Amino acid sequence: MLLENGGFDLIHARYVLIHLPDFHVALSRMIDLRKPGGWLVIEEPDFSTARAIALKAAACHSVNRVNPAISRMFASRGMNYALGVKIPAICQHLGLQQLSVEKKTMLLYLKEAQESQPL
Repeated sequence: MLLENGGFDLIHARYVLIHLPDFHVALSRMIDLRKPGGWLVIEEPDFSTARAIALKAAACHSVNRVNPAISRMFASRGMNYALGVKIPAICQHLGLQQLSVEKKTMLLYLKEAQESQPL
């Protein structure tokens, strides 16, 4: 299907670019497809910020070992597990001028945490 440049008022991608080794190609195409004044909404995670909190030491150690494993898995596929935090600068470099950034941090309250320590 051939899509016309400048044909979309809104383009939304959630957790897409982080899975593409050459995400720049997809992002550039999204920018091209946007109408002048149109919106580009990108939602990408930054797995590098995940941390275990309020768990017993052994559980924290186990949870915190997951991050390096995720990083290695993404790197082995040519992808960046911290892409979310880099998207604003990349968009600015590609010429987008009116940027707005929202950061969401997820806190998971595990049963063990609730029983062992108040938050």
